[in-house]
Amino acid sequence: MHRIFGFMTTIILIGVVGLFLVPSVGAEGGYSFLGTWGTQGAGNGSFDFPRGIAIDDSDNVYAADSENDRIQKFDSNGTFLTSWGAGGSDNGQFSYPEGIAIDDSGNVYVADSGNHRIQKFDSNGTFLTKWGTSGSGNGEFYWPGGVAIDNVGNVYVSEWEQNRIQKFGPNGAFITTWGAEGLGNGQFYGPIGIVVNSSRDVYVADHWNNRIQVFSPDRFADTPLDYWATPYIEVIYQAGYTTGYGGGTEFKPDYEVTREEMAVFITRALNEVPPDGYCGTTNPFSDVSFDRWSCKYVKRLVELGITVGIGQGLFGPENPVTREQMAVFLTRALDEVPSDGYCGTTSPFTDVPYDYWSCKYVKRLVEFGITAGIGQGLYGPVDQVTRAQMAVFLFRAFLAN
Repeated sequence: MHRIFGFMTTIILIGVVGLFLVPSVGAEGGYSFLGTWGTQGAGNGSFDFPRGIAIDDSDNVYAADSENDRIQKFDSNGTFLTSWGAGGSDNGQFSYPEGIAIDDSGNVYVADSGNHRIQKFDSNGTFLTKWGTSGSGNGEFYWPGGVAIDNVGNVYVSEWEQNRIQKFGPNGAFITTWGAEGLGNGQFYGPIGIVVNSSRDVYVADHWNNRIQVFSPDRFADTPLDYWATPYIEVIYQAGYTTGYGGGTEFKPDYEVTREEMAVFITRALNEVPPDGYCGTTNPFSDVSFDRWSCKYVKRLVELGITVGIGQGLFGPENPVTREQMAVFLTRALDEVPSDGYCGTTSPFTDVPYDYWSCKYVKRLVEFGITAGIGQGLYGPVDQVTRAQMAVFLFRAFLAN
């Protein structure tokens, strides 16, 4: 797990007794002083009010040098490696950077507080993406202070001024938010420090309330913490893509996804859910009556050009979705349908030949990082998709890209 700290005035190294130094007997607290680096200034290795610090898997140290509007990178002994940033609002520039966190791929996330945004860089400081503007809506910020990453790559941001936490996908897709000003449980007064443990519990330093608050993600009764797809099911629930199986306390992860359930997932992911009664008294398909529970979702999916049914005026609402059908649904929903002949003369999988009808959809899904197949060079185009598998596909398609 990456270590994230804040409110520094210098860089200090403390070593576990016996690990790095030959300590004197009775070293205070079981730790011995290892060293320090940095003085006030603007040169390499100097600081002007550093506020955030993080360590990557190679023990390189990244410091948010707030008044100098830059990030500095050092090795574990304090040797200067590189820096990036300057005052401004362009990509790669900062206005008082504070929180900093690093994901499992070594990408660096910075709370660019004065610019009211999050910026993402690779480990050498190359700008990758950004999100956020000044405001109080979802995905907007006013002085974001802390940032943390969970073990799936989701990003958590604490907002000092707006007394809330916002959660995003790895590239800024909004997932959920919680908090308001106050003294009650789940309320904040100046939240700043934030970290996430391996169970995705969120710890928040509630500054002016003089306390730490801990939050745990809601889970369905049949998807416990150690279930393989739980991290993805948690997220699509938080994002509003699902309310569970039949709106109950279970998700039914091993059940097959039906075509009408797929219509629900996609319209919710696209924020295109129509109101009740949307079908009026007209049946969009002969097997989807105007008063069927899924009619409004199916009709909207047709209007969005994501489906035309299965032929002969039928939609097949209770038919299970296959992996190749899923590829069609998702590429159309993402508006990423490639042209005919997209596979050329190369087969992306041994069971998806280049001239197979679904090849172009499957290949595009691979290019987007949404699937890598089922192993041994196979995709399983006619295999049916479970609800657990669909949670992963939805996360990768709409929240991680």
